[in-house]
Amino acid sequence: LKRHVLRAWFRTAMQDHRVTVNVRAAQAVEHAKQGLAGQFMGHVEELRRQLYTAHGQLEQEQEARAKLEENMKQAFMRGVCALNIEAVGIMKRSGQHPQQPQQQPHHPGPGSNPTPGQDLMPPPAPNPL
Repeated sequence: LKRHVLRAWFRTAMQDHRVTVNVRAAQAVEHAKQGLAGQFMGHVEELRRQLYTAHGQLEQEQEARAKLEENMKQAFMRGVCALNIEAVGIMKRSGQHPQQPQQQPHHPGPGSNPTPGQDLMPPPAPNPL
């Protein structure tokens, strides 16, 4: 009888022990799961901050690039305008020859056949090159 009672008690104790061990194991797994989830959430937040920072830097770089392109465009336009102004000035100077002595209009003498309007045409300008 003692043996029978002892075995019954031992079975009950072992069942209680298994339940206790299973509960502790489940708690340990839950604790580990929460720890890993917390670590991963922290890592995700860090990556989000880095992404936000990278997007901010990218926007700054795009703004700087657009500003640089606009400045370069303006500089090129100023250069083109200055070149055009210089070309116009050269063209005006080549049309005027203040060093060239003025020629007297040619009056044909008697016996020559002047063409109509010959004395009204200016002499040809010398080649500036």
